[in-house]
Amino acid sequence: MPQAPALTSIESGRWGWLAGAVRREWVTILLLAAWTAFLFGWRLQEPGKYIYDEVYHAYTGSLMVQNDPRVYEWWESAPQQPIEGVQYEWTHPPLGKLIIGGSIWLFGNNSLGWRSANALFGLISILLLYTFARVLFRDRWLATLAAAIGTVEGLLFAESRIGTNDIFQLAFLLAAYTSFTLFLRRPARQGVGWLFVTGLFLGLGVATKWPSMYSIGLLTAVALLRAVWPERWTRRFLRRIESKPSPLPALEGGAVSAAPDAAAPEAGALMVESNGTEPVAVELAAPGGIAAASADPEGWSVLGRIGYVASALVALIVLPTALYIGSYLQMFLQKHQIAPSYNEVGPFTLGPLSIGPKTLTDSGWWSMFVGEQWQMWHYHTTLNSPHPYYSLWWQWLLDIRPVFYYVDRTDDYVANTYNLGNPLLYWGFPIAIVLGAFLLWKRRDLGLALLLAGFAANWLPWAKSPRGLFFYHFLPSVPFLVLLVAYCLVWLWRQPNARWRKVATIYTAVIFVSFAFFYTQLSAWPVPSWYADIHYWLPSWE
Repeated sequence: MPQAPALTSIESGRWGWLAGAVRREWVTILLLAAWTAFLFGWRLQEPGKYIYDEVYHAYTGSLMVQNDPRVYEWWESAPQQPIEGVQYEWTHPPLGKLIIGGSIWLFGNNSLGWRSANALFGLISILLLYTFARVLFRDRWLATLAAAIGTVEGLLFAESRIGTNDIFQLAFLLAAYTSFTLFLRRPARQGVGWLFVTGLFLGLGVATKWPSMYSIGLLTAVALLRAVWPERWTRRFLRRIESKPSPLPALEGGAVSAAPDAAAPEAGALMVESNGTEPVAVELAAPGGIAAASADPEGWSVLGRIGYVASALVALIVLPTALYIGSYLQMFLQKHQIAPSYNEVGPFTLGPLSIGPKTLTDSGWWSMFVGEQWQMWHYHTTLNSPHPYYSLWWQWLLDIRPVFYYVDRTDDYVANTYNLGNPLLYWGFPIAIVLGAFLLWKRRDLGLALLLAGFAANWLPWAKSPRGLFFYHFLPSVPFLVLLVAYCLVWLWRQPNARWRKVATIYTAVIFVSFAFFYTQLSAWPVPSWYADIHYWLPSWE
């Protein structure tokens, strides 16, 4: 069987500096962070006024810093002077607006102040995407490629530069999935600590936006499944599938090598990696992707399983619920007086469950909390008034209907802020999903299983959403697809046929060129009208 050339070949010639950077992982991470900070932070203050939903989120964040109780009072309307169009934002949990408020407190109530936290969390999201890929597949090339593609993904870029709450949710979810991957690497009982870390980030996610509950459902189901799946089956299954040759380049001796027919090392074997200055021998906890770190005792009693289930439920249900309620601490400490005409909640109907209607008889903290949840539920289940930027859930995958956040058009120039996803990346998503599913079936790769499940859990529930939908609701699904694309590209690079390696190289270059072409439309950069007009490839983009 012909062998693909080892990636160590890049150590010579013009690409030697790249191999050196990869050998020193901290250099790779530092360069990635510097590039992301520059890209997300340059001209962050432009335009110097509220754009799109900043009139809700950033405005409310600025009042939270002042401890204004009206931001939690659903019966109040914001004054339209001196800024027209602003309104108190209570339709989402408060954490995202509190973070924006903290940024305003640090940098002032200006465009830089109310967007700086988003740029910071965008940077954190890129570094977490790198970490998630690194933990999931133990491959620096894949992690670096995935994070680099993430920096030129248009939707993620746009959400990192606008003072709304979506990028905060994304960062918390990426941290949760990374922690959960570390849980999956261990026998169930030995990984409970990582479940609590996962629950912490899930709680922060749901305290920012409700859709984080989709991930709570997925990760809780997987964690509970491990209570009934015998650990010896898990170990046998993992040994069998992870002893197969990896489709990805492995890191050995601090350099990148590729041996497509080499079996993964057994748990406990020694492997040499570089710490950036000299080789270091490390003991492998497991033979590859997601695997048990050590043998779990065979005698897992019924009481032991019950204890594990109880711990998992506390970590993934009780802890996030407590954090969600705790995010309203500012509201609880304030004095409120519910207006009599706004004190009825319900009826709340969810399938066979029906509660209310009920009248709130006082203005205590519990009544305020219940009333706030009802108002949020009512808003998101009845929001269907016409909007020019509504889109359908399936259109997101094909980048069909993005949202204009800002438009400044004159006779001489156009300046747009547009959350268009990188189109030539998005149009590769369906191919990556199909190829990823094929490789999952062929290789039984649990890393791919988690990527596909995470994507589906964050995307498919929107198919039944009763409210009008916007493209930015797709953001939590994007990192899983970016990772799938990166996985497939590395897999193509590892093929013995040079034609597939050329395809992967050309497509990677096309992704970055596409972002460069659309950059002005994503960043409010003034350009001539004719140049702006050539970016509307589809009628639905106008």
